[in-house]
Amino acid sequence: MSIAIPAYDRPSELLHGLERFVQQIESRFDEEIEIRVSDDCSPNDSLAEVRELCEGHSFLHFRRYEENIGLERNLIQCTEECCGEYLWIFGDDDFLEKADALETIVDHLKTG
Repeated sequence: MSIAIPAYDRPSELLHGLERFVQQIESRFDEEIEIRVSDDCSPNDSLAEVRELCEGHSFLHFRRYEENIGLERNLIQCTEECCGEYLWIFGDDDFLEKADALETIVDHLKTG
């Protein structure tokens, strides 16, 4: 499964959401799930901490555009890079509230 997150200048929200994903993916789904974050040229490199988090996990991928391409193009580009059988688009201020949410979803996808 691929999770695509088009992002723009919401560092604390995005970092919180990614940390929740990491807690649920690490050691359990790191071979089955990829997350692609696409930064639409946030000002002042505000997503630097997010980029650093991504560098520490093989299932997290971060891309930053040198100029703002707009939400629609950022969304399209972010999803085109995904390679999972399923695609889930997340906002950069969304997060999984329940600690077992991802496990429930993956188990459901596996069983049909």
